[in-house]
Amino acid sequence: MQFIDYKIYDIGEDDNEILKKNAFGDNQKGIIIVYSHNAEEFSLQNAKDFLGKIIHAIGFNLENDTLCIPITQETSCSFRSLNQFDAKHLFVFGLTPHQLGIQANVSSYQEMEIQGCKIFFADSLKKLSEDQHKKRQFWVYLKTTFLD
Repeated sequence: MQFIDYKIYDIGEDDNEILKKNAFGDNQKGIIIVYSHNAEEFSLQNAKDFLGKIIHAIGFNLENDTLCIPITQETSCSFRSLNQFDAKHLFVFGLTPHQLGIQANVSSYQEMEIQGCKIFFADSLKKLSEDQHKKRQFWVYLKTTFLD
């Protein structure tokens, strides 16, 4: 007899030191940016430049105000481990809620809130950078969240 009708994912204890090692930024505003990183698709410098423009547009500084964490195929990450970085806003690019251990059906470009942290899922940075419609959707969210 089975009482559970959904998959249970084993989320091991993530080593935040590994996440910090690859991360950049001082996180002074509690803005965590997690993105799927494939250097062949979108270089680390391209990612920094693109994220810098986004963060600057809402009046913040990428290096001072955020913590950016590139996630490779070799790196595991969960919401629980990310929330230990005092996340008020979590932006996730190119990863699904399930990949972060979040068992919720959330559409891309819509906000959800868990434990006081506003979470926003979007396409990969490369896809976002190339699609004007998706950029517009993202900008509307940023504007209403940070500028209104």
